[in-house]
Amino acid sequence: MKALFLPLDERPCNYLYPQWVPIDDVELLLPPRKILPQQKKIGDVDAIGRWVRDNCDDVDYVLISLDMLLYSGIVPSRLHHDSVEEIEKRLEVLHEVKKRNPRAKIFVHSLIMRTPSYNLATEEPDYVGECGLNLYIEGVYLDKEKQGLLTEEDKAAREENRKKFKQEYLDDLMTRRKTNKEVILKALQYYIDGTIDFFLIPQDDCAPFGFTSMDRREIVQFLKENHIDDKVVMHPGADEAGLTLLARAINDSRGKFPKFYVAYNCDESKHGIPEFESQHLDITMTSQIESTLSKRVDVWEEADVILVVSAGKNFMNCHLPEWPDSFAGRDISRAIGYIEKAIHEGKVVAVADLTYCNRGDIDLYDAIVENDFLFEISSYAGWNTSSNTLGTTIANAVGYFHSHDDEKKNVCLAHRYIEDILYMAKVRDELNAKVESHPDWKISIHALDGMKNMLQEYAKERLTALSYGTGLLNDVPGKKIDVRFIWNRTFEAEVAFK
Repeated sequence: MKALFLPLDERPCNYLYPQWVPIDDVELLLPPRKILPQQKKIGDVDAIGRWVRDNCDDVDYVLISLDMLLYSGIVPSRLHHDSVEEIEKRLEVLHEVKKRNPRAKIFVHSLIMRTPSYNLATEEPDYVGECGLNLYIEGVYLDKEKQGLLTEEDKAAREENRKKFKQEYLDDLMTRRKTNKEVILKALQYYIDGTIDFFLIPQDDCAPFGFTSMDRREIVQFLKENHIDDKVVMHPGADEAGLTLLARAINDSRGKFPKFYVAYNCDESKHGIPEFESQHLDITMTSQIESTLSKRVDVWEEADVILVVSAGKNFMNCHLPEWPDSFAGRDISRAIGYIEKAIHEGKVVAVADLTYCNRGDIDLYDAIVENDFLFEISSYAGWNTSSNTLGTTIANAVGYFHSHDDEKKNVCLAHRYIEDILYMAKVRDELNAKVESHPDWKISIHALDGMKNMLQEYAKERLTALSYGTGLLNDVPGKKIDVRFIWNRTFEAEVAFK
């Protein structure tokens, strides 16, 4: 199988994770990073379109992030001032691809744009650093108003909230959201006319109420009117979407579809709504699995893959200094029991570590180490949002189901343990403390500037020491770690083995 792969952006989660899926005889063609964006720096959108057109002739699958094709990435999609007409012209490359290679299947994903619920502008227009939370709150009130759910108390609070941002900021946000939504509807016509074979619409950092919720309802109405609401897939997520398309292509190319059984270590968690998401976990779970053409089954014995989900009955609220009740119901011994049983029965074992946002669960990791399951597990993820984690561990489980390539699987696992646990749950906290407490550094954890190289070196040394301490580098080809902060911040680290 050969696939052209256009990622959502240049970060490791979108550019490198697909290359680490443990699958044999799959050739991925990715664009050179030099034509892609660099955080808020717009990429060469014309060069990106040419690259897709010029490299599609002999591939079996074309896996496309429309946010990259049309805007040059996820962050540029939140910053541009292009018209619908300008953007629609860039879509035409998909018609060219279909003409040049009619046998290739085109799978795409296109995000419903997020509105962050905090004041930080590293990935947004500058004014979001001043009033991002207030704009988000306005979206919640506007959504409730449209649905007839706005109370008198809400109305009073809304008036106070409106005093905290400029109308021009709201106008800019609403104009761009309208454009992006209309472009999704234009792109859906390509699915209706048969150019696109599969269309996934992830909802980036969404919530039960807000701007994303309003856009989603309009798109759902369009899908219903065109009788494709049972074919186009929508669920919370973003950075895992490329992996979902790749896993779908792998299953499709082989005509074999793994069956997943979901084993929760906390039964109540399936009914919770994870942070940055808009629906119950178990609903998203089914959608994430079935988006890859895999099947979800209710009987353990029928499953090829056991997906072990570790979480508490209440999901973490990242905006609170302490996360109360998040560990209630989280039974690590139960998760370990599921893992042990699945390994003993020779099943593929995937772990979705959902206790925290933005990091893995050290307690779960320690239990995995203590039971010598580090590399007996088939796939693991515990990073960023719940859907980011689900899509990642599902895709890696799909790859391993087909290949049983232990060498590639172990490299992939080592990356996830080092990045999700050792870095995000340990070393990143150390780095953040250094940055925030140093009296002479005029930097922040979101802009490392002149201290970036020194902090990268510190992270490399700490991760190397921690990895050797648990034997993580024993089963990977490279014995040395390199670390790079690709977005000049501590939030994610690009780890390489040398």
